[in-house]
Amino acid sequence: MADIPTELLRSLIAVVDCRSYTKAAQRLGLTQSTVSTQIKRLQEVVGCTLFDKSAPGVKLTENGERVVASGRRILSINDECISHISPEPSEPTLRIGIPSHFIGAMLSPAICQIRGHSHRIRLHIQSDISDKLLTDLRDGELDLVVALTLSDQRWEFVTIGRNRWYG
Repeated sequence: MADIPTELLRSLIAVVDCRSYTKAAQRLGLTQSTVSTQIKRLQEVVGCTLFDKSAPGVKLTENGERVVASGRRILSINDECISHISPEPSEPTLRIGIPSHFIGAMLSPAICQIRGHSHRIRLHIQSDISDKLLTDLRDGELDLVVALTLSDQRWEFVTIGRNRWYG
């Protein structure tokens, strides 16, 4: 009888919930290849294929559906146990998106400013082109985006945040 590591179940459920390996990796703060490797390892542990490769997108096999249902229960019990022995709530994560060519100039001062408000915030930094960052913000994948947009035929910096952090 084998044990299923909870991090493998978390990756599986994130892939299913996000319907994407890439988005699951972003949610978990991992690389896409790490999530993919964890799914392969989970398939080895349970001894079956979890995803239907012939179907478009992310589609579970019948066995995959069973593993996800059981995995949700296992993680729920695991998280409940941890919350009973860990009285302090986990640190919130602020997910920031910034174009790569502005990271050096803007990121360090922004981190210092955020840390000045609260030392109990984890930061997840994502770098991409402005259009992709704005799409991820709209999709709820990011909380704050610094982007370069074209407005009235001129380029402007915009900083947009979601209500979760900006009340």
